[in-house]
Amino acid sequence: MVGGVLILWLVDRRRNVEPLKSFGDCVYLYNYDLTPVQVPAQLSFGDQAIFLFLKSGWSTIENWGVWALGEQAELSIFVPTAQDLVVEIEAFSQPNPSRQQKVKFMYNNTFVGEYQFPMSNTAPQKISFKIPAKLVTGRLDRIKFPFDYAVSPVEQGINNDARQLAVGFLNMNITPAE
Repeated sequence: MVGGVLILWLVDRRRNVEPLKSFGDCVYLYNYDLTPVQVPAQLSFGDQAIFLFLKSGWSTIENWGVWALGEQAELSIFVPTAQDLVVEIEAFSQPNPSRQQKVKFMYNNTFVGEYQFPMSNTAPQKISFKIPAKLVTGRLDRIKFPFDYAVSPVEQGINNDARQLAVGFLNMNITPAE
């Protein structure tokens, strides 16, 4: 806790180090390794800043959000204080009339939940899962999203997009569990 506010840090792939800065009760590390997000956090996958979270299995950021590519995607976060958290994600599956998409939620390689998208329904779904405090390490933590499948729009005859798309991510909210 810093000034009574829990700070969530997220980690980027770049390694440029700049000095630690403090503003009032909040401490911010302005560099490309660690960037703070205050919990509760509301993050948009359509915002270019989301790239700070994304590790592997992601496409480029689009105005609406970002596609998970292939059969697994991963985020990296640093939560300095162990506490129970709730993660709510707004997402939709790549349409597929013959398969129902399922996503699992893994926090530091521990299963914390799963969700099965409605068959052939591309409307965004609100999905939430809890992260127990005992899984929060106080160091770099990882959230993995294994998917049942990924398919390209080319394979489905939809358009000429050859990317292997699994799930489109719109928003992510991280809040302390009550």
